Amino acid sequence: MTVEVDPEVGKQFVEHFGTKGMRWGVRRTRAERAAGKGEKEETKGKKGSKDTAKPKVVVGRTKIPDKKASEMSDAQLKRVINRQNMEQQYAKLNAPGPTATQRVLRASSKFVTQAARNVAMTQVTQVANAEAAKRIATLMDARAAASTANNMARLGKKNISFG
Repeated sequence: MTVEVDPEVGKQFVEHFGTKGMRWGVRRTRAERAAGKGEKEETKGKKGSKDTAKPKVVVGRTKIPDKKASEMSDAQLKRVINRQNMEQQYAKLNAPGPTATQRVLRASSKFVTQAARNVAMTQVTQVANAEAAKRIATLMDARAAASTANNMARLGKKNISFG
């Protein structure tokens, strides 16, 4: 039994193998495509380099490789840290100042706080002075009564009651 193969059979089919790693029905975002292009340029001439992990986590605007700090090389770690520090400094330098409304609220808040503190101090002082005056008067009355009793005892009068 022999099978004859017609040479025209292969011309009827279009073969397409696609791109290596391509998944059918999965589209990459613009950011992923841009990151993929950057990686190719960055790793030219470095076959088998492990420094090209795809960035997954984004802090601020910095892309952090999907690795632990202990797994990153010194150069990668330094690059990530420097970038984050520069972003923080930039944000501090370009932070908008307080608006006019915020300045007025801050000033009025300080004024109201100081006024309330002054009123409270005045009230506490008045209450303390009144209480002190009452106690002083009670002590003076007691001393006056004792002094009077001593004077009367010297004069010989007995059975004096204070009431």
